[in-house]
Amino acid sequence: DAIESPGNTGVEEGIDDGTKAVDVQGSADSNNNDGEEVPKMPKRERVRKAIQLILRSAAKSETEATPLLDTTPLNKRPPIIALFLMVLGLIRPNHFLSVVFITGYLVSLGLIASSPKSVDNMNPILWSVPPQGHVPSLLSNPLGSIGNNPTYFSWLRIGVIFGYITPFAYLFKTILKGEKYLSETIAANIFLISCQIMTEEMSRKVLTPLPIRVLIPLIYNSLRMGPLYQWVLCWSSMSAFGKLLSLTNFVYWGVNLFLFLIPVASMRYLRSYFFCVEAEEVVVRDGDEDNIGLLGR
Repeated sequence: DAIESPGNTGVEEGIDDGTKAVDVQGSADSNNNDGEEVPKMPKRERVRKAIQLILRSAAKSETEATPLLDTTPLNKRPPIIALFLMVLGLIRPNHFLSVVFITGYLVSLGLIASSPKSVDNMNPILWSVPPQGHVPSLLSNPLGSIGNNPTYFSWLRIGVIFGYITPFAYLFKTILKGEKYLSETIAANIFLISCQIMTEEMSRKVLTPLPIRVLIPLIYNSLRMGPLYQWVLCWSSMSAFGKLLSLTNFVYWGVNLFLFLIPVASMRYLRSYFFCVEAEEVVVRDGDEDNIGLLGR
C-alpha cells in the first residue's frame, strides 16, 4: 500500500527518513573519531539500506501481529459428545475404525513432512512456517478475505446449528422411540463432525503444514456423505421434521464439499503455502492477482 502512483510518496518519505538517519549516524561517527572525517556513504547504498530498514520494520510489525502458535484452549465439547455416543453404543465399528485410520494417516503425513530431506540436508520436507522466521498473516488465515467475510461466518453458523446441534437434539427423540438404525445413522454424522473438530484444533496447535491441514475437512466431509445418504434413505421412519433435517444436511454438506472445500478452500490453502513458505519471490501476472480458487477477493 505504501507504493502509490504517481509519485511513490510512501517509499520516498521512507527513503528520506532512512537517508537522514544514515546522515545523522555518519555525522555522529565523525564527531566521535577525534575530528577524523568518515567517507560519505554512496547515495545508492543509503537508499538500499533505507529500503531494507522499511521492509524489516514492516516484517517485524506483521510478525508481532501474527501469533506463531494457537494459544486458544481446546474445545472440550466435541470429545465429550463423541465419547458419549460411543458409550451409548451408537457408533458402528466401521466409523470408529475409519477415524482411527484417518488419524494414523494424518499423523504419518505430519511425521514425514517434518523429517529431514536427506542426511546432508536437514531441512524438513514441508516447512510449517517460513524458514526465515517471519510469519505472514496469510499463513494464519489461508482463506484470505473470505475468512473475514460475514457471509462465510453465516455459512458456518448454519452448519453448526442444522448440521451439529439440531441433529444431536433430534437424536434423543429417535433413541426414545427405539429406532436403533436411524439413531446409529444420525450418530455417525455427529461423531465424525466431533472428530473433525478435534483433529483440526490439534493440527493448528502442532503447526501442521497447510497442504496437510486442508486434507482434514476434505476427508471428513467426504466420509460423512455416506451416513448422510443413509439418513435420507430412512424416509419412511421419520417425521416431517426429520425428513427436512436429513435433506438439509445432505444438501448443505454436499455443497460445502463440492462448491467450497474442493474448488476454493483447497486452492487457497495450497497457494497461501506456496506464497508464504516455499516461494522466495513471487511475481504475479497483471490481472491475475485475484485468481485464487473460483472466488476472488
